[in-house]
Amino acid sequence: MKKELFFLYQKKKNEIIISEKADASQAFYKLGLTQHEKLGAINGGIIGFLTDQKLTREDFTKYSIIMALVQLERPKLYR
Repeated sequence: MKKELFFLYQKKKNEIIISEKADASQAFYKLGLTQHEKLGAINGGIIGFLTDQKLTREDFTKYSIIMALVQLERPKLYR
């Protein structure tokens, strides 16, 4: 099965992630886009970095969980 990347990054970032088995933080760091070796450890995470904190990792996680629970909370809509 082919591995898919579910978040769209610039081609160079994807190449580093796939070829070097790096995580996104490492790819951003290797490309000189950040001084943080672990973007995931800073407030907002990578999504916060990419969106200038318009959407943070914390917000993204919260809304992802809410959307995942819709089927359980409103099962009649998914029959």
